Amino acid sequence: VDEILWRRLVGRVQGAWVLRAGGRYDLLRDARGRGLGVTLHGVYSRASAGPGDRDLGLEVDAGLEYGTEAADGEPGAYLAVRYGVLVPLAGLDGEGEGEGAKPAQALRAIIGARF
Repeated sequence: VDEILWRRLVGRVQGAWVLRAGGRYDLLRDARGRGLGVTLHGVYSRASAGPGDRDLGLEVDAGLEYGTEAADGEPGAYLAVRYGVLVPLAGLDGEGEGEGAKPAQALRAIIGARF
């Protein structure tokens, strides 16, 4: 669903709804299936029940991906770099004293093979 809130902090989507919008644009694509593309997604998360403010966070995720298709008995490759920034909203602030939740960032690299 996202790079930070549900993937790293919570672990699964439960008791909330998520609105995710975004897309992918291919910068390069050839006839053999090799290509370079960029992705951009916005993710808004809100708790479905609970006291107080239920807005959890707003996240923006961007990525750069390169891939080749598996063909002619040769495996394909997949390489990606993804970056995300989470802006916590009032639903992630605790009940106690303090400054509350702070923005979080994540950078992830992926290397894979397609068969």
